[in-house]
Amino acid sequence: MGKSTGRDNPGQSTTEGGLFLSTEMVEPSQRTEAWREITRPFFETCPKARTGSLAGSLTSHAVGTVLIGPTTFNHQQYIRDRRLLVQSGLDHYFVQLFVAGSLQGDCEGMAISVEPGDICVFDLGRTFTSRVTSGSTISAILPRARVDRAANGQRLHGTVLKAGAPVTRLLADFLISLSKISAGMKCEDALAVEDAAIALLVAGLSRVRALD
Repeated sequence: MGKSTGRDNPGQSTTEGGLFLSTEMVEPSQRTEAWREITRPFFETCPKARTGSLAGSLTSHAVGTVLIGPTTFNHQQYIRDRRLLVQSGLDHYFVQLFVAGSLQGDCEGMAISVEPGDICVFDLGRTFTSRVTSGSTISAILPRARVDRAANGQRLHGTVLKAGAPVTRLLADFLISLSKISAGMKCEDALAVEDAAIALLVAGLSRVRALD
């Protein structure tokens, strides 16, 4: 989910109704800084090893106010601190279905572990740190106001839905399908699906949080 909008930015191209960014589109010597810039609205990104480099790609399409698409990445670490909260101005939730790879994170003192098939959620109005192994996700950005109303005040930051649970399988299938069809969705269809997407995702996330 990149913040860039100019066609001349390195690593960026437009797709039908969406955006595609990849470090494969820039010179190898520039890939680490390019990926840091692409991901900077969400977190500060750095390699897991001092001598390592960053690589990744993302595709983003809008379904109403929801942004969704696949993301790939190599081994890397993320930090979202209070300075970035102020600078980015993002007021959203970040939901990820891990297709491959894993994540270990800390959400304001709560440790989380995410494996393939799991779904996790980060509140972009809160701090967190995480590290990932090489992998891929389906990522969705959801507007805070809509989610908070549907969640009835439940804290969702750091929620993890484990693979294999019926609700996780349902939400995973939904995220995958929505990501695949989002590029060709008409505006009127997108607005209708947006409401269903938020309601379904929040219902599943809130159910798991309530059982913790």
